[in-house]
This record gives sequence, structure tokens and C-alpha cells, in this order.
Amino acid sequence: MPCEEIKDILFKQLELLAEINIRLTAPKTSEEKYEPELITKNVLAMVEIAKLFNL
Repeated sequence: MPCEEIKDILFKQLELLAEINIRLTAPKTSEEKYEPELITKNVLAMVEIAKLFNL
């Protein structure tokens, strides 16, 4: 797989992780629970992807 395709995939994944984090931190209904450990894992994944882009 060419390098540019990999970069595109990783950038899309970074965008998806950001969207997930926004949804995870949005106000919750009484049935939903706030999951800070999942947010932390997503942020750490975002950092690792950003490192690949030298951001």
C-alpha cells in the first residue's frame, strides 16, 4: 500500500477518534454512563497517530 494511502487512512482514523471523543463527552441521558477510560484510550491513540504525522 503506498505511503500516501496509509497517511489518508490514518488521518481519517484520527478524525473518527476525535468525533468519538466529542460524543463521549457530550451530555448523557440517565441510562448512558460517562467512560473516562475510553476517552483516555482514544486520546492516546490520537497522540500516536499525530506522532506519525509529526504534528
